[in-house]
Amino acid sequence: MPFFAGFHRLLFGRAQRCAQQQLLAQSQGFEQATLCQLGTACAPWVPTRLLQPAAHGAHSRRRLFPQALTFWAFLSQILSPGSSCRQTLRKVQGWYTARRLPRPASDTGAYCRARSRLSVGTLQSVRRHTADELQRRVSHDQLWCGRHVKVIDGTGVSMPDTPKNQRAFPQSSTQKKGCGFPTAKLVGCFCLHTGALLQWAEGTLHVHETKLFRKLFGFFAPEDVALTGIAASVPTWTSQPFAEKTSIRSCLCIRRGHTICAKENASGRMIDSSPGTVRSSRYGLIRDLK
Repeated sequence: MPFFAGFHRLLFGRAQRCAQQQLLAQSQGFEQATLCQLGTACAPWVPTRLLQPAAHGAHSRRRLFPQALTFWAFLSQILSPGSSCRQTLRKVQGWYTARRLPRPASDTGAYCRARSRLSVGTLQSVRRHTADELQRRVSHDQLWCGRHVKVIDGTGVSMPDTPKNQRAFPQSSTQKKGCGFPTAKLVGCFCLHTGALLQWAEGTLHVHETKLFRKLFGFFAPEDVALTGIAASVPTWTSQPFAEKTSIRSCLCIRRGHTICAKENASGRMIDSSPGTVRSSRYGLIRDLK
């Protein structure tokens, strides 16, 4: 703009940010958000009834760390990678200060104990409600060829080295006793449209991901499309026992830099890379599956 050389370049606007950049900015905003702001932003997904005090047992008495406050503090810590318990405790202290109430001491022990008392049932209820609410908001226009696409992916996690964890999820046999950590395998089922975790299966380090994938067969609805990077699952998926036990319509096996392989449950025919194939940096998708 030669006629307005003195104007700052920001006055002419900025380039539109992609969806990934927008999500990154939102996640960074959550890192700086107070517990009140986080609770307000997540209210449509996590109703207060799911975080009510228990009738008896853990989180049934009035404490400095009730169940709802502990949940939001824990979620804030998860959304802030690398944050310590002390940083999270400062947010809890700010929550009490804003209400002019006596705030807890700076010792993180009480918060850690309250966090460990969060029941698995409560966390699973929150996860199910969030996933159901996200699924309910998916419009037909967002579907792929009118079908729900569910992504199957696997990962591994380590956990504290305790006798109980070692019995349930033994460490790798290549490591000496006392020199490794218990390790578990996870295979999750995600909605491609919303990113919601719909269901998962867990197993030991010695269980193949294909076996864990089979545990998720019952969570697929008719006409669903399974999108997976587990190559061994394709021949398993097209086998006759599988076809009789599940209602999945199509299975797509995606490998980065390799051919896309898809098989139809009804006809068993294979679809290879073709002009109708669309590729992305993470997954490849088949545009027309007839």
